[in-house]
Amino acid sequence: MLIHNGDHAQYEIDNADVPLKERSDWPLPSFDAKHWAEAFCKINPWADEGTMLTWFACALMRGFDEHAARIGNLNLDVRCEYGCTLKKVNAALRLSTSKGVTE
Repeated sequence: MLIHNGDHAQYEIDNADVPLKERSDWPLPSFDAKHWAEAFCKINPWADEGTMLTWFACALMRGFDEHAARIGNLNLDVRCEYGCTLKKVNAALRLSTSKGVTE
């Protein structure tokens, strides 16, 4: 049973003792490319697991990078206790890394 719109808490309770790889939502909760490659090759036996491992590793990392880039481009005016805004901190980080400053 794959949950799309439902009670996820109840699903977790019902499947608490089920081994991860036997759950109906496997490998959705995993960020490990090996798990995704293994699951893919199980339903697509023609696929090479090494190739799929590379593909899933790249896809998962691309998703992570995209999310990080979107978070980094937010124009939030959140102030810290010193009066800095997130926008100013992000600008300073970009400036310091572009000049090779590591401290």
